[in-house]
Amino acid sequence: MVRIMEESNNLNPTFNPKIPDPAKPELMEDPRPVGIYIDDAEAFLSNYYVGDGDGAVIGLLVNSQHIDTSKTFLEYLFRKFRLLINH
Repeated sequence: MVRIMEESNNLNPTFNPKIPDPAKPELMEDPRPVGIYIDDAEAFLSNYYVGDGDGAVIGLLVNSQHIDTSKTFLEYLFRKFRLLINH
């Protein structure tokens, strides 16, 4: 990560870092969860999702002061749209 930041700061146009697939933590040196990948939620994806078609990820701020509200919101989404976690 440090090298990526250095090359970015140096505006190196030829630097092309190899970044592991974020959906495959087993390929990472130090994986950290940053989102919940969701699949098989056509009602959710067709009504509320705008993206490039690579799937959807739910993310929450780690420093939220409303953890209970976040938990309730996730429970609501998973119940209402029968979301399945694929990872």
